[in-house]
Amino acid sequence: MWWVENPIRSPNSIDDSTPIVTYHEDDTAEWDSYVLCHPAATVYHLSAWRRVLERSFGHRCINLVARQGGVVVGILPLTLVNSRLFGCYLVSTGFADVGGICADDNSAAESLLEAAFKFGQNYSAEYLELRQVVPLPFKNLVTNKRKVIRTLKLPPSVDVLMSRFDKKLRNQIRKAQNSGLKVVWGNRELIKPFYDVFSRNMRDLGTPVIKEGFFTHLVDELKDQVEVVVLFKDNLPVSGAVGLYNKQIFEVPWASSRRDFFSLSPNVLLYWAILQHCIERGSLYFNFGRSSINSGTDMFKKQWGTDPISMNYQSLLVSGEKLLELNPSNPKYNLAIKLWQKLPLELTRLVGPWLGRNLA
Repeated sequence: MWWVENPIRSPNSIDDSTPIVTYHEDDTAEWDSYVLCHPAATVYHLSAWRRVLERSFGHRCINLVARQGGVVVGILPLTLVNSRLFGCYLVSTGFADVGGICADDNSAAESLLEAAFKFGQNYSAEYLELRQVVPLPFKNLVTNKRKVIRTLKLPPSVDVLMSRFDKKLRNQIRKAQNSGLKVVWGNRELIKPFYDVFSRNMRDLGTPVIKEGFFTHLVDELKDQVEVVVLFKDNLPVSGAVGLYNKQIFEVPWASSRRDFFSLSPNVLLYWAILQHCIERGSLYFNFGRSSINSGTDMFKKQWGTDPISMNYQSLLVSGEKLLELNPSNPKYNLAIKLWQKLPLELTRLVGPWLGRNLA
């Protein structure tokens, strides 16, 4: 699985020549072929992800490719965010839980890092962030381990999975199943009801929401790699998730439930429905997505018997004096979060995407 694979396949190169790094533009087949063959690469490394970000947010996305003897030996997808509020920075990969460098050896990885640094200097980026899982072995990178993903290896049947849960969780699932919620699976046609729940929940969390078009572009570009599930109470959407298939793994980076329906346990039924669906489709693993270690969200995911995988977000100062912390746990945003939570929902849906596009 990609979360245990080293982003550098071999420490030493069999070729003494220095890798040549260039901007990768048109040959998406070449790029995607490398992504699909590299064990540490993810769906977020695919060329389609770049197109989603460019169509959704208008950010400049740069795919760096390292070659030796004309053969691809490493890749690094970058997103350049230039914001008046949050500064200018580079991230790999923008709006994704994971990303970063994938390379054949240390020489290719270092060449990609050097090229990214020079690109950042040209655009006065304050820093570069690489969302690695297994960290890169370079001393000049500062590593942040505050985020974790939780994964679950799936058994061959739903009954076996249910038998692994403790009594409390089994009772919560049965209660949710009897609450009158209807589970609907689909694709593009469910984006609007999902977004109704998602945007409401982001307001309640005090976080600017990204635009609805991001999810429609996601479906348009990744097609059958994307599935959407929404739970309805009568005709009202109360919970939902957007998930991605990635190398026999189904992962859910975006999920939300309406707080005014928490008494019906929609979150529990949502994830139970997803796990059932994964087993029926033959997925080997389910990835619950990213959360802060020991947060309420992390504890919710832990109860399903998941394995924690520490993220290693590695940063490099480019032209800035210190690394920025663009996350809700940063105390400097406490007042802004409280004010945002009190705003009318429609106002946050109008203004939120303008702010959210800069929080890659």
